[in-house]
Amino acid sequence: MKIKGLLNLGFTPEIIQTWEQAGYDDLLPVQEDAINKGVLERTSLLLTAPTSSGKTFIGEMAAIAHALRGKKTLYLVPFKAIAEEKYLDFSEKYSGENIGFIIHISDRDHHQNDSDIQIGNYDIAILTYEKLSSLLVTNAGMLDVCDCVIVDEVQMIMDRDRGGNLELLLTKIKVIAQNKQLIALSAVLNELNGFDQWLGVEVIRRRDRPVDLRQGIILPNGIFEYREWNSNRIGKETFPSNSLEEVVKYLLSQGEQVIVVRNSVPQARNTAIFLANTFTFLPAASNAIRLLSVEADTETKDDLLPILRHSIAFHHADCELGERRIVEEGFRQGEIKIIISTTTSQSC
Repeated sequence: MKIKGLLNLGFTPEIIQTWEQAGYDDLLPVQEDAINKGVLERTSLLLTAPTSSGKTFIGEMAAIAHALRGKKTLYLVPFKAIAEEKYLDFSEKYSGENIGFIIHISDRDHHQNDSDIQIGNYDIAILTYEKLSSLLVTNAGMLDVCDCVIVDEVQMIMDRDRGGNLELLLTKIKVIAQNKQLIALSAVLNELNGFDQWLGVEVIRRRDRPVDLRQGIILPNGIFEYREWNSNRIGKETFPSNSLEEVVKYLLSQGEQVIVVRNSVPQARNTAIFLANTFTFLPAASNAIRLLSVEADTETKDDLLPILRHSIAFHHADCELGERRIVEEGFRQGEIKIIISTTTSQSC
């Protein structure tokens, strides 16, 4: 289905235009599945699908559908960084004069709108798990004023450190907000073990990715032995060698962009500088440089600007939110060819 087809499901031309400007054109399979299951008609769902399969947009569509009907949505995320990025994204798209929704955020560092959220003065409120748990201690009735609760990254319930707190929060939501729509978004879960029945939701499960992924290892002779995510097909590909710079050079010659994942912030920074000194022939990421130049001065900004002159950037937790967003957009637009990221970096 084309994104324009959502006009027939109650979305306004202004919303459709906003989505088209954000790069949406066709709905992905999991998104069509969710619509067919009734996600826009208050059906509670558990969606389990790989990263980048499009499940996050399902939550976004549902929240906007409720807002257009004058209903309110609590959008829950596990990390402060995700809350801040989603808040900025939603605010840029939906709080302008053409649409005019009230978007609030509440996390450890943002509490200025807590009273408004508690009395329902919002269209979409984005909160971390812990912040909603804290607010419910003093005002359990705040769930009465919302119509939908979206829980992103619900697979965190299996996390050794935080899973118990999320389970308790979901229990409270189930008890207090029995007649609300509940949408739980998760990475692939091999076994549900009755989780869907406990939540009281219908299930959509997809394992395929819109862009197939090859997972494997490069041997010392440069042979890349891999397994494809969607088909489970086993294959081989020959790289010039197994050295990082040669593998990256080969991928660039094939017209690919590259993300290199390192274990720590210093490793990410040092690898980015090393590759920038290696691939000096790459053109400057001019737009990213222009946008970054007006950001506040930081050590990470000082390190980023020189390597952006060679289409390379790093992306890690020490970067300011504005810096991360500039790098992400530069990569999406194709002017940044290589990103060095840490394993804990929250997006890209």
